Parts: sequence; C-alpha cells; structure tokens
Amino acid sequence: MIKRHEDALAQRFDAVVDKGFAFIEWWELYRWYGLERISKAVWRDLRDRFVEAADDKSAELWVYEATNGIMLIHSDDLKKVSDRAGASE
Repeated sequence: MIKRHEDALAQRFDAVVDKGFAFIEWWELYRWYGLERISKAVWRDLRDRFVEAADDKSAELWVYEATNGIMLIHSDDLKKVSDRAGASE
C-alpha cells in the first residue's frame, strides 16, 4: 500500500475511534489494497488497524456492507435509542 493510501486509511480509523464510525467506498478499498477481490487478509488487516488505532485489544469493530462500500463502527459507545429513552423515565 502506498503512503497516501496508508494515510487515508489511518484517517478513517481515527474517525472510527473518535466519532464511532467511518465509511469506506469499495473503489477506495480496492485501490488502497491494489486488489481486484477483497480477501480475508484485507478484513484481518482492517481489524488489526482498528485495534491499533483504538489502542485496545478488546475493542470491537463492526463492519456493515452496503452497495457502495462498508461502514466501520466502533461498538463500545453504542446505545440503543430504547436504552436512552428508558434511562430518562
């Protein structure tokens, strides 16, 4: 992976850690990794980069596939809306 792609991917993981989510479009993923097919190695690399960025080996990364890319979500701070509604009662 070339340096500017490493930097772009690192920025996405900074967003996941700081904001809780980030989106990567398919074309970006294919270009960054220089592949025609996303392999298991790519998914492992994404997980490892997240753990490194989160600085927490127990941190959990959720990946949701969409038509035009993937949504990366840091599960630690997620709460259901119903949980929040119940807390105020």
